[in-house]
Amino acid sequence: TWGYLTRREILMKPASDVTKEVVRIEAGEMPIEFAMKYKKEDLKELIQAYSMRSRDLCPDLDIIKDKFNGIEGLARGLQVNLNDGIGSKAEKSQRAACFGENTRINLSSRGIWRIVKDTASDLTLIILLIASLITIIINEIVEEEKEIAWVEGFGIFISVLIVVAVTTSIEYAKEMQANAIKRKQEWDTTIDVIRAGVRSKISVPDIVVGDIVCIDPGITFPADGILIEGKNVGCDEHEFTGDLEIQKKDSLENCIKQINSMKNQERPQLPIPSPIVIGGTKSIIGEGRFLALAVGKSTILGDLSPLMEQKTEASPLQMKLESTARGVGKIGFIAALVIVFVLVIRFIISRGKNNSWDSSDVYTFFNYLVIGLSIFVVAIPEGLPLAVTITLAFSLGRAYKEKNFVKSLLHYETMGEVSAICIELTGTINESSMAVAGLYTNSQMISVSNDGLEREIDPLQKQVIVEGLCSNLYMEKDMNQTKKAIADFIGILGINWELETKRLLGDGDHVRFEVNSERKKMSTIIKNSKLAGGRHRLYIE
Repeated sequence: TWGYLTRREILMKPASDVTKEVVRIEAGEMPIEFAMKYKKEDLKELIQAYSMRSRDLCPDLDIIKDKFNGIEGLARGLQVNLNDGIGSKAEKSQRAACFGENTRINLSSRGIWRIVKDTASDLTLIILLIASLITIIINEIVEEEKEIAWVEGFGIFISVLIVVAVTTSIEYAKEMQANAIKRKQEWDTTIDVIRAGVRSKISVPDIVVGDIVCIDPGITFPADGILIEGKNVGCDEHEFTGDLEIQKKDSLENCIKQINSMKNQERPQLPIPSPIVIGGTKSIIGEGRFLALAVGKSTILGDLSPLMEQKTEASPLQMKLESTARGVGKIGFIAALVIVFVLVIRFIISRGKNNSWDSSDVYTFFNYLVIGLSIFVVAIPEGLPLAVTITLAFSLGRAYKEKNFVKSLLHYETMGEVSAICIELTGTINESSMAVAGLYTNSQMISVSNDGLEREIDPLQKQVIVEGLCSNLYMEKDMNQTKKAIADFIGILGINWELETKRLLGDGDHVRFEVNSERKKMSTIIKNSKLAGGRHRLYIE
């Protein structure tokens, strides 16, 4: 089983020395990549083959069979036991170093000087800087008190500097906080995996190549991989393919059987399911397990994520300020041009009548130009950006104190103009806590509280209700609020939902058809019902 050592100096050693090296690998003393037959590039080729599928070509299945000798050969090449998964923490660390870590979030990489540059490139601020320079030059020429002639222009420059400093500090703090929240959200997301033969929950960033990941309805696949086994697995891959239809997944063995059975058919049933699952897509129906083959930025969507990043749009307020600056600039320029033109024509006519031209007339024309530039500069509202920036900084401070984190200034400005919020049918704005309020059974409505039911129900009805609810739960405590409310209700009925769910579903001898947009219901067939007398029983949610 250790025939996949590829490092030349190990393979050329005597068998006894190779055995010592294998022991060192198992003990975590040697990088596990030396024991791997397949590298990151080989696994990436398999996943990319899935993206080249057509209705009658399945290159992913061909590569799995021919290059990897099936999923068992793939697992051997990755030193993975398909039943028990990977083992020690040392092995997990070595796999992360060899194949990469499972993080796809794109943290903001803008440094503080990049933010300063982006802020200072605002059109309004550029106009103000030009106006500041022109004001200083004009005042130094025409003002009699040269010592203080620079003050007015320098004041405009200081106002621009304050705007840049305040905006930069807000943007930098906002991006650092957004990065911290992204990291926390990623680490707070958990997934079920099998390691050392035990099913347990771990954070998504802890997933490594070689992990056996459990598939449940509603999960987002944390990595690219290949299905080991599954029951009626279907995925939503519209983020990857753009196709809104559910993509069926099946084991390699069943996919090959379907291909072979279609060879003799005149009209084969297409398309063929694939065992490949794509990280970042969502499981809609079915249960199963898959082997992680690519994680983090090595996944298909990880490669595409930089291309899918949206450029930062200007906020409504920024667009209004730029529009105002352009409008005021145009009006000021036209007014200055008209006034300078009128003054020049008037002076020319006056001098022409008297025919009294002299060398001082050049200075007069220059004064007219200074007047025009002064009109243009005065028309620019240099205090507007500063006032707006200070107002936003104060408002953001108030929002933070009220525990409202604003990820984007664009969203903050937009919400400031909202007078009504529309939500979808299933959308809720609440305390994220739900409880069963009533039970409708036998044509009667019975109120439910923490103290129990309003009145007792028939034991047979109670057993039917408990089995129906438990058969549609999952054997885990990390449930959504609706499932938690149902579990609490079962407790109010005096039944331990965990034990009852384990009795009904624990041996895996059940069939479940998950809810989707077409069926709009979930059905579970169980064998261990107390009401069926040894026969199977169907419960529908």
